[in-house]
Amino acid sequence: MKKQIILAALFVALVFLSCVRDPSKERDKYRGKWITSEVDGVKINPDKKLVYKIGIYPDLTIDSSVNSTKSTYTLAENKLILNKKIYDIVSVDDASLNLKSQLGTTLKLDRIDLAEKLFSVKDSLANTWQCQSKNGELFDTFRIKFNTKGEYSIYENTQSGWVIVDSQAGTFKPHYKYIVLAYNSTNYFSTVAGSKNSCFDIISLSPSKQELTIKNQDYTYVFSLVVNQ
Repeated sequence: MKKQIILAALFVALVFLSCVRDPSKERDKYRGKWITSEVDGVKINPDKKLVYKIGIYPDLTIDSSVNSTKSTYTLAENKLILNKKIYDIVSVDDASLNLKSQLGTTLKLDRIDLAEKLFSVKDSLANTWQCQSKNGELFDTFRIKFNTKGEYSIYENTQSGWVIVDSQAGTFKPHYKYIVLAYNSTNYFSTVAGSKNSCFDIISLSPSKQELTIKNQDYTYVFSLVVNQ
């Protein structure tokens, strides 16, 4: 009888332990690189997107269109605290993270680190691309050349041929299908005075098909690969 009681107690203890969540395993589901894609079901403009890099607890890095900042995150009781902002966790899987703020605003983040391991945007961009159209209309007056160092240069078509716009290369940072172009002096894509960068969603990118399409808040640019330079 005593042996049966001990076995029953051990069984109950094992069941209890199996139901207790391992905090480290829970955090592993959130570790990775996430980009904000929707607020209340509406797609976010490229220049308003944020990239969250959730690292080893509690490390968090937030990349905006302007800068990159270090912060922290907390995971507890079905809540995720990012940079001191509290969210209820609606759902999470390998593709997306859905959150709800204390004010009821819903936020969807797409996971991109897994896709980045399979497809290098930086390597695929490392070519010279000829602009063909802007919002569907002919616009073939410039080219953009990317390299694998994260630098780019823009060339304009003149009577003397293709002339570089800025002698000092700009820099770019890709986040899978999202890219931020930073300028040194000439902001080729923005008419906003003092603007230092432009953000784009990459709609399509295929060197094999010789095509690149990017979209910012106002314009969609279609490029073709320059094969013979």
